[in-house]
Order: sequence, then structure tokens, then C-alpha cells
Amino acid sequence: MAIPEEVLTPFERVRAYQARVQQDQMPGLASYQSRLDALRQQYIENKAQEEADKLLSQYTSLFDTGPPGALAGSISAQTKAPSSKPPVGAVQRFVADYAARKYGWTGSEWDALRELIQRESGWNPYARNPRSTAFGLFQFLKATARNYGIPWGTTNYKLQTDAGLRYIRDRYGTPSKALAFWLRNRWY
Repeated sequence: MAIPEEVLTPFERVRAYQARVQQDQMPGLASYQSRLDALRQQYIENKAQEEADKLLSQYTSLFDTGPPGALAGSISAQTKAPSSKPPVGAVQRFVADYAARKYGWTGSEWDALRELIQRESGWNPYARNPRSTAFGLFQFLKATARNYGIPWGTTNYKLQTDAGLRYIRDRYGTPSKALAFWLRNRWY
């Protein structure tokens, strides 16, 4: 319902006139504007999705050691019998770098962590304890692996490292305290 022009102020009359002229010159302006709004929203959603995909890709690439195209962290991709295990030096370098970057564990804390992993698995991410459900570098039990969000039995040493360091931090605070407990009890 249009407002009669005699009720409008001079300024409002000018604006109404401009709107009519613009509408006459550009038929379908309203549909054009709504289409533009829809495209703008679609662009924003696509950019947000691209950014989310990019971040997810960066996160999963940290943990993906499976074959190309395998889903990082998937049990089928991570628990197959290995064709060859990674060299101990590469695993140690990754663990040392990750522990230093994420928790600042260097020097004596790194020494304690190195000894703890050596005692638990000999730096073998495929290590299995035949008397329990323990597996991997940190010898996670099935329940502990589930609590720390990694698939039971994964051979992905990067996933094992992330979860293992969180476990040590949560339960003991530092690798030296975890090693001290291990030396007293022969488990941690």
C-alpha cells in the first residue's frame, strides 16, 4: 500500500521519485537484489566451507601416514600389517619435536620421555603386548586409547604421540614423573 504523496515530506517525495525512476529504468530490480543477496550468502558459505576444509586438511595431514587417499585415523588404514615400519630415528625426531613444540619438554624431560618409550615399546609403533591389549609406542590399553580418541591398535605413530603425550601430561604432569612411576611399578 503506497503512502499518498501529500503526506510525505519533500525529502521523502524526492526519495520516492528516485525509487520509481530507478525501478522504471531497471525492471526486476527487486529480483536482481534478492539474487545478489543469495549469491553473496552462497559466496560466504563457500568461503567458510573452504576455510574449514583447509583447516581440517592441515590437521589431518599431521596425523596421516596411511596410503594416499586413506582416511587419517581410520582403523582400516592404520591397523593393516605394515610393509615396513618407520625408522626409529624418524619416530624419535617426530616425538622430540612434537613434545618440545606442544609441551616444552626438552632436556631432562626429553631424556625421561625417551627412556620411557624405550622401556615400553623400544620405539616400535607396531609393538603389541601379548598378555594385554597394550599397543604402540606408549603401550596404550584399549580403554586408554578410546579415552584419548585414537583407534585401538593404530600403527600411526603421530596419532600415538599426540595421545601419549596428552596422557602423560594429564596423569603425571611431566615425563620425568611418569618415568619415576614406571621405575617404581614397571608400568605407568
